[in-house]
Amino acid sequence: MIVTYLIKALTEKDSVYISNLGLFCKQYQAAQILDGQIIPPCHKVVFDPNYDGNGFAFTMFVSMKAGLLTSDATVKVNQWVNELKNALDNNKSVSFENFGTFAKNGDGIITFESDRISELNIEFEGMETVPLSHQAVGVAVENVNTSLTESEETSSTIAEVEESDVEVVEEEKQMTLVENEDISTTIEETEKDDDNNNGNEEEEEEQEEEDVVVDDTSKKKHKKRRAWLVIVIIIVVLAILDALGYIFREEIEKFYYQQIDKNNTEEIEAQESEDFIYENPQDTYAEIDSTVEEADIEAIEETENTADKQESGTINKVPKATTDNGLTNDDNFIIRFEKGKHYVIAGSFPTEADVRKHIKQQHLEKYNPKAVKQDGVSNLRVCIGIFDNEADAENFRNSVNAKYWVLN
Repeated sequence: MIVTYLIKALTEKDSVYISNLGLFCKQYQAAQILDGQIIPPCHKVVFDPNYDGNGFAFTMFVSMKAGLLTSDATVKVNQWVNELKNALDNNKSVSFENFGTFAKNGDGIITFESDRISELNIEFEGMETVPLSHQAVGVAVENVNTSLTESEETSSTIAEVEESDVEVVEEEKQMTLVENEDISTTIEETEKDDDNNNGNEEEEEEQEEEDVVVDDTSKKKHKKRRAWLVIVIIIVVLAILDALGYIFREEIEKFYYQQIDKNNTEEIEAQESEDFIYENPQDTYAEIDSTVEEADIEAIEETENTADKQESGTINKVPKATTDNGLTNDDNFIIRFEKGKHYVIAGSFPTEADVRKHIKQQHLEKYNPKAVKQDGVSNLRVCIGIFDNEADAENFRNSVNAKYWVLN
């Protein structure tokens, strides 16, 4: 699996570093003649075990291509490196098909011999190793044999000529040899010129083809590098935003709760304004008077009952009023927020006066309300109940007013 992603990474980049292993570099090898064969050009992979780098880029590449979390991709890469090293400790070499062979030399250093990787040599597809032809050697041997036969025939003919004609024959022979030498020299020069011209033309054509291939390859590499650079920039920006969110998490949480308090306060104030809109001002005064009269009557009745009980001796001490909402009617109006408690909140206001005004307008006195002060929050919250678990707090809130909320 890791070898597959390593090959994919090398198709996009010139080098890839794997942590705790080494650097893999893509290297161009020109065509060459070796052991009587013509080996075509190719891209091979060169391994440097002594390179000191950072393998985070390859881990991110595996994470994106395999659809894994960064931590899972790191585990996969490290597991492959450890398995490779353990295998090399137990064996002389470890080979991967269509990639290469790992081994350890006498000093215990890991070496790598690259195969001809098909994914890296698409541009040289179809080029194969070609053995050198021996036809030229055979033609040269036949020409030598023919020349020797002609020389023997010429020498026998000269021996049969009369002594008187020896000088003439020798002169003619010399002239013939000179002419033949001139002709052969001219032919050789012509052939050399033709060979040079043909060789120059072939070299020019090969150079033009190589220039075109190099140009196309450089354009593809430039596009791939640009896409890879954009991906790296996006990852870095996301990492920075994540770090900033973690650093300022408390400020963000406070701002979030302030917005919730603000929205809830606006809803409650809007409800209050709706409850206190009257069509006729006289109705307002009549309602206030009736409320005052009822309050006075209740106070008088309560006083009379208390006096009767005191006279009868049934009451020795008046306890503080309590309810089942966890709040007592004591003198501490402003209380501190405690973690682990669940507060039923009926409003949020900037001052204590606004809190008391809201309690009076909404007739919340019967719940022994308190003003909750929380660190980092400027507003005071109107609390009408404190509970040890959230379920009881929610039930109490629903029984009073579903628009109130629970502060944890």
